[in-house]
Amino acid sequence: MKSTNSKKESKLNSVMGLFGWGKKDKVSNHDRKPAGHKTHRVRNEHKRLEKPEQVNGERKKAPPLPKKDNKKQQFTTDEVLTFDLDPSKKFHHRIEYYSGKSEQIMIDEEFLLEDGADPEKVLEEMKKKQQRLNQMEKEEAKLSHNIKLADKENKEKKEKTNEESEAFKKIKDYLKKSPASDRLDFTQNLLKMAQELGKDLTISGILPSFKTLAKDNDSVKMALVDQILPIASFTIESHECEEYDKCVAVMVPILNEFMYDKSENVKRKAVKALVDFCDLLTPDDRGNYILKFMLELAHEEGDEKARVTALKILNKVAGKLDSELCEKFIVKEIKSLAIDPFSLVRKNVAANLNNVCRSINRDCFLNEIFPLLTALGNDKEDEVRNSCVEQVSTISGACPPAIRTGELEKMYIKFMIDKNKKVRVNAFKYLGKFLDTLKDLEIDQEFLELYIETGLRTKAKDLQFYCAYNFPGMLYILKKDSWEALEELYVKLSKSHDIRVKKTLAHSIHEIAKIVGSEITETLLIDILNSYLRDPMKEVKVGVIKNLHQFCSVISQQQRFQFLKIFKLASEENSMTQIVAENIGDFCLLFSEEEVTKSLLPLFYKLCKSRMAHVRKAAARNLAKILEVYKGNLDKQEDILRDINSKFGLSRIFTERQSYIYMSSGVMNKNPDLFSKFMKCKMCRLSKDRVTNVRIVLSKILSEHIRENGSFYFDKEVNKAIYILQKDKSRDVLHHIQGVMLTVSEEIILKELEDDDALAEEEAKQQTQHEVQPQETKQAAAEEEEEEESEEEHEGEDHEPDNSEETKQQSTQSSEQPKGTIENKQQLKEESEQPEVEPDDEANNEHQQTEQKSAQEEQKNSDSDVEAQDSKGLSVDSSGESADKPMNDHAADHADESRENSESIDPSSDDAPMET
Repeated sequence: MKSTNSKKESKLNSVMGLFGWGKKDKVSNHDRKPAGHKTHRVRNEHKRLEKPEQVNGERKKAPPLPKKDNKKQQFTTDEVLTFDLDPSKKFHHRIEYYSGKSEQIMIDEEFLLEDGADPEKVLEEMKKKQQRLNQMEKEEAKLSHNIKLADKENKEKKEKTNEESEAFKKIKDYLKKSPASDRLDFTQNLLKMAQELGKDLTISGILPSFKTLAKDNDSVKMALVDQILPIASFTIESHECEEYDKCVAVMVPILNEFMYDKSENVKRKAVKALVDFCDLLTPDDRGNYILKFMLELAHEEGDEKARVTALKILNKVAGKLDSELCEKFIVKEIKSLAIDPFSLVRKNVAANLNNVCRSINRDCFLNEIFPLLTALGNDKEDEVRNSCVEQVSTISGACPPAIRTGELEKMYIKFMIDKNKKVRVNAFKYLGKFLDTLKDLEIDQEFLELYIETGLRTKAKDLQFYCAYNFPGMLYILKKDSWEALEELYVKLSKSHDIRVKKTLAHSIHEIAKIVGSEITETLLIDILNSYLRDPMKEVKVGVIKNLHQFCSVISQQQRFQFLKIFKLASEENSMTQIVAENIGDFCLLFSEEEVTKSLLPLFYKLCKSRMAHVRKAAARNLAKILEVYKGNLDKQEDILRDINSKFGLSRIFTERQSYIYMSSGVMNKNPDLFSKFMKCKMCRLSKDRVTNVRIVLSKILSEHIRENGSFYFDKEVNKAIYILQKDKSRDVLHHIQGVMLTVSEEIILKELEDDDALAEEEAKQQTQHEVQPQETKQAAAEEEEEEESEEEHEGEDHEPDNSEETKQQSTQSSEQPKGTIENKQQLKEESEQPEVEPDDEANNEHQQTEQKSAQEEQKNSDSDVEAQDSKGLSVDSSGESADKPMNDHAADHADESRENSESIDPSSDDAPMET
């Protein structure tokens, strides 16, 4: 027994030492309890010892409190009290002092080691206990840390609130003291201030100022309404954030107050802002804030204008609400307002039904809204019936076909024969919209007869205009079979002297020709079209020329030739050159290859060289359509492209090179094979053009092609041109090409650029070698001419000037000599023909001779410069006449910049540099 107990005691001592507890004191024999005493377990955890304990029947004082340990912030002791209640069983207690302020003694759990107990289990229990203690300490540390963080946050919030309150005070004082102009400027810049201050200061500082601004004058109110929606969209991120509630609580009541404002402009803007504000609200808030207020506004008995505003808002908001809310609240409110005693309210009820009809079910529409519309259509007031006319044409699309051809058609016929002229004119005005809803349906014959009878008999210009305006729609619905009934009306309308009638018929004659066919067009409509072409008003001519290619597509090939001359003549008028340039491609598709090459292709070149930038641009884009005329003739297509390359691609005028880029863009998209064979290299070479405007146009075209994923998206030449343009010094060029991504690696592009530079150097060397020989021959000829001139001068000094036959022979011989000596001999002849000078006038004559010599020297210098220029760009024939030499690619790149920049540029065109 003693051996086992000693082992257990040693194990327990080791465990207690592991946890930092004191060593177990040995128990003396005189302190043992008497034999036969019952054993019991004492568990006094978290017990406060207020009275002294009794040990072995004797009263023992509580131990004194130990001193405070500043490092651990707690009181500890290593004293272990041992209670021996039984010789075989021992109880060990450890006393700890956790708090010095409360003077509370905490007694730890006892550790009982009985006979048969496993020391390992006891050790595990002690470890678990230590882990629990560590967790408690960590939680206490976390609590203290969180308390510190909360204190910091509270301090920061207090500082922010102080700053926000100070900012709001400053704004409030500024609004009170500043004049009206400054307050207006302040409200107009609210969004900028909000973006600079941030969302928090906007809500706490700027948002409270809305209430003071809402009480200002009308101009400030209107400016505030304009700023409400942008600031709300800036601050509100989601419906769950705090900013949403604060913005809605401030802004919506302000907009509601503006509905009662005296100024109509403020009301109109507030209505629009409130409708747009619905998009930022949740579905529940739309019903709570917007719909609730509108219903209250609609019940204003003493103010009919307030009810009108409520109707307008209800119609606009109906599309943003659920169908159930519309049927429950909006439809009922509209029905009650439809029987309002004021005609102004009933008129607005009829005018504000379109969105309501779209947002409700068909059953509700047929049972509630349609009877209401028929009642308003039979109203006594003319204004109410007039507003119903427009709604019939819009509501007809929501009705079933049986109601359209039945009740609605009869209602519209009543409007066409109404006693009020405004109602009749309005019915003919919206006749086209109503006829569009009757498409593919049978129309009542009474409807057609009324239309024809009104158009033939009326003398009112408004009715004639609307009859002419809706004539193509009527013919389209009734089709070709109704032409016999409508022909008389059309002929009468075509003879009208009203410019509005002639203009609308001239713009729509091609549509009538498509419906009627070629026979009626050739017999009747050609004469009417010729009369429009002879009209003195340009607006009528423009309407014909604009759609002439569509009209000519209906008639035969023989009849088309008479309009070819008209199309050419129209290109000479400034008001129609733009239209001709836009339609020349479609017009070429109507004629044969011979006629296009003979007449229209030269016109195309002329338009591409126009002085107006928009004309050049519109014409050049039609090259792809012109090439479609020669679809089966590949040789002709190649000849045209070679001609364009020489005339435009290698031109010395920069505007023609711009036209070449626009031509290439059309061919690049529609015929990539021809483009890659004839135009790609020359167009990409213009990326190094000396004129900035040419590079700007090229950057636009290439950026559009790459962004649209064109057929040359991965082409090396195109990517190389883009790379060169992206390294350009001009900001205008970079503005269009800077964001374009290259699809070819830069290494490949740089290698090709190096190869191009090497080829250019070789070409330059070859050109210099060819230019050296003619320069040497010219120098030798010039030396010979100088020698001959010196000899002639010596001969002139020896002989006196006379008019004998010898001088005449010399003059004839001089004409046979080379061209370089002609000018000098003419000068000698003039000197020989001059009379003898008197001694008094010798000084004046000497002065004149010196001036003549200086002029001759200047002329020689200019002639030598001209010859040097001609040697580069022109070739001289044996007869002495200069012929144009075809330019190569290198010469085109180094063209004369002075000539290029001499062309005038329209600052509004695409050719002008962009302001950056």
